Amino acid sequence: MGKAAGEVAIGPYGMVARRYVVPVADELASAGTTFAAYHIVGSDKGLTDPPVAVIGRNNRTGQQVWSADLGYPGDADYREFHKKDHKSGLQYWRVTGPGVDLGDKDHYHPDWADHKVGEHVRHFASLVEQLIQDYHSDSGKYGIVSANYDTELLGHWWFEGIDWLKGVLRTLAASQVVDLTTASEYVYENEPDQMIAVPECSWGTGGTHWTWDNPETHWMWEPIH
Repeated sequence: MGKAAGEVAIGPYGMVARRYVVPVADELASAGTTFAAYHIVGSDKGLTDPPVAVIGRNNRTGQQVWSADLGYPGDADYREFHKKDHKSGLQYWRVTGPGVDLGDKDHYHPDWADHKVGEHVRHFASLVEQLIQDYHSDSGKYGIVSANYDTELLGHWWFEGIDWLKGVLRTLAASQVVDLTTASEYVYENEPDQMIAVPECSWGTGGTHWTWDNPETHWMWEPIH
C-alpha cells in the first residue's frame, strides 16, 4: 500500500524513483519467547528503576491478520478497499482473488463476507487456544498471546475487521482454555523471572529509523532536536 522499501519519488510529479540501500538493525535482541513477560535489562546490566516489563508480539497470530498471503483481510469474499465508484465513492466490489485487477473485481456479497467472518473467528480463537496449550505443555507455565493490531486496520482497510474482532472477543471470553486479559494484569499475576535486552528499533523499514531519518529528511532533524 506504499512505496517499495528504500524508494523515494523525485521529480516534479514523483515519476522518477531514487533508490537507497536501507540499513538493517545491527543489534539483535536476546533470545526469548513471546509467550512470557520479561524485565528489561538496564544500562548497568541490572533491572531498570523502576522495573519495566515487556511482552513480545506473537508472530503466528500476527500473520493471520498482517500477512499479504495468509491474512484474513485478503480473503476473496471481503470488500475491496481500493476500488470505489467514481460517482458515489462507495465500494461495491470484493477482493475476488489474489492479484485480480481492479477492473476484474466481482461484486461484493455481504452474506458471503459474513460467512467468512464466522470462519475466521473460529479459526483465530482455536489457534490462540492451541498456542497456549502447546506452550503450557512444553513449559508448564501459563503463557500469554499478545496479538496487536492498528485500530485503523479494523473497519477502514479491512471493512469486516470490526465484526471479526467482536466475534473473536466473544468466542475467547467463553473459552474454557484461555482467559482474556490485559498486559498489566498478566504481568501482575505472572511476575517476570527473566531479563531481556531490547535493542533500539522501530516498526519502520529494516527495524531502524530510516523511514523517518534518511538522506531526504536528515537535514531537518538538527533544527528540530
